[in-house]
Amino acid sequence: MNTIFNELEKEDGSKITIPEGFKLTIDETSQSVYRISLVDSDGRSVENQGSKLYDMVEKAISDLDKIKR
Repeated sequence: MNTIFNELEKEDGSKITIPEGFKLTIDETSQSVYRISLVDSDGRSVENQGSKLYDMVEKAISDLDKIKR
């Protein structure tokens, strides 16, 4: 089941805020393996799959922000 997030709390208690106009979907495909999809309001997207969820989300936000410019 996919879950859509506006904010994601990391294990250390810090938070990753999803920028306004972005939609983050996270699907746990198997134990501790995730598929993420980050889409902006113009339909551009970045997807990734792996076990380092927070790193993937932060990189996807950075990559999509670069694409928007």
